[in-house]
Amino acid sequence: MSKTFDVRVRETIFTEREQVATNPRWVRALAAAHLQDVTYCLCTPAAAPHIGVKLYGRDKPTMHYGLALWRDTGLDHDADCRFFSEDTDAGDGEGSRPAFDDLGNGQYRAHLATALAIIERRTQEIAAKKARGDASPAPSRSRANESALLFKLWRTAGLNIYRGSRSWFSASFSLIHAAKNILVNKDGDSLADFMLLGSGINDRLAKLHNAQVLERAKARPTRLFVIGRMKQYKREKQKILLPMMDFALLPKILVRIEQLDKFLDGRRFFQNLLAERAGYLVSIACIEPSGPDWWQTVSIAGIGTDLNMIPVESSFEIEFSEYLATQGRKYLKPIAIDESGTDDMRPDFILLDTPSRVYCEVWGMQTEQYLQDKSRRIANYAARRRILVSWNAFPREALPALPPRTGTAE
Repeated sequence: MSKTFDVRVRETIFTEREQVATNPRWVRALAAAHLQDVTYCLCTPAAAPHIGVKLYGRDKPTMHYGLALWRDTGLDHDADCRFFSEDTDAGDGEGSRPAFDDLGNGQYRAHLATALAIIERRTQEIAAKKARGDASPAPSRSRANESALLFKLWRTAGLNIYRGSRSWFSASFSLIHAAKNILVNKDGDSLADFMLLGSGINDRLAKLHNAQVLERAKARPTRLFVIGRMKQYKREKQKILLPMMDFALLPKILVRIEQLDKFLDGRRFFQNLLAERAGYLVSIACIEPSGPDWWQTVSIAGIGTDLNMIPVESSFEIEFSEYLATQGRKYLKPIAIDESGTDDMRPDFILLDTPSRVYCEVWGMQTEQYLQDKSRRIANYAARRRILVSWNAFPREALPALPPRTGTAE
């Protein structure tokens, strides 16, 4: 769970208890510090990374000032700080409207690519505007598809940070809690209200949660999302039950074989996860009712993880992640919410238990283009004076020695 640390605004320090809207000193301090370089987070007192002051809900009755991540400082915060992030943010920047709006206080508003209502209300609204002759186009808005939603949920739950061994049972608890902080409509409903979790029959939390979601869906028919670990499936029929490892608490959900084939096509790593079980393939499926007791799959996406639920993108990354875990290290696997960028400079892993952040890269190919990209990335780390640990998984070399943890001797 993220923590709120003391904050310094100019020379005044505000404790967690003082950082509330009912404290006039806090409200005045934020208003005076808006758009100025005078606010610091004391999660790491020696470094005291900057944080910004953002105006939320501009021109609305709920307008207020609040703290926000300062550009390029997310990794400078303590890993348990609420401002720790692998993202960058410019505070009040004007740019394109994102798929996820930061509402402050750890909450987000997701603008989904898939409508939850069976009848898309937005289509009706657009038709009504055209009928009124309203030709002014609304600003473009990015939309979160199932992959982006799963990645955002995974990061919000902190499941891409290793702090110790983790089971699917404990991961499920984190997912439910995180989903409550992702709002999905203007009514204030959260992703948790539309999310089912694949789990075992003895998981009381998931059992209660799923029952509440399904009861709500009966009263107001809607699409839902179901998240769980996938298993191998047989190709005996055109439609089968959604192949989940933990299905005891789920309704009967059908999926077409062609949907599964399309999902796995070209994803050799996902196929290997199902076959070899060295890690997990966690899927998110959008489903809708197809009868009194049946549901059908609308779309499906997924994420590969190791056995501790840390996201991974190859078998080599599984091996390196397990190496870090056996060494007792605390580390982050960066996840990009939007995979549309063509210049991905995320490291494979980042150590979080060293005085300065240590970036880890796993190299696994020998094509000419790959080697050029490798050289460019290494040069970029050197230019930015970042500490880099590399492992050549192919051709294979010994796993590298790791820098000592904070407070340990050489």
